[in-house]
Amino acid sequence: DFDNYKNMIGAFYQPRLVYMNMDTLKTLPDDQFASGMAEILKSAYIRDAEFALWLQKNRQNVSSRDPDTLAHIIRKCCEIKACVVSDDPGETGLRAILNFGHTLGHAVEKLKNFTMLHGHCVAAGMAAAGYLSVKRGYISEEEYQFILEMNRNF
Repeated sequence: DFDNYKNMIGAFYQPRLVYMNMDTLKTLPDDQFASGMAEILKSAYIRDAEFALWLQKNRQNVSSRDPDTLAHIIRKCCEIKACVVSDDPGETGLRAILNFGHTLGHAVEKLKNFTMLHGHCVAAGMAAAGYLSVKRGYISEEEYQFILEMNRNF
């Protein structure tokens, strides 16, 4: 972020590795942890329904910040993002799914003068995008309700 603008400055380089410091996650306040969960849920929604169901089933381990559970989640999210990015390195189509919840979420951030955590805004954006997707026939009401339930649970 720069001067109240989102994603305006940056460079595109693919990581060679991802370092997971699990101890850092233990230090996060609950609201920050929940904010991060929105990005995890986004990854599940856009690319891996089985992972979304796994998150639902393992909600207690996630909430208690079980290190093995969190390591699995981080690995899975890295795999999902790497798959999307490798399929569309020039950001010409498929990669746009990584923005699920962000377009509307960034609007919420701006309207709230950046007082809400990013992940909470993304969750609101996913709920709004889900609603619009139902209205346009892209997803079912059941899928939309699942998004709302998961957003509430985490």
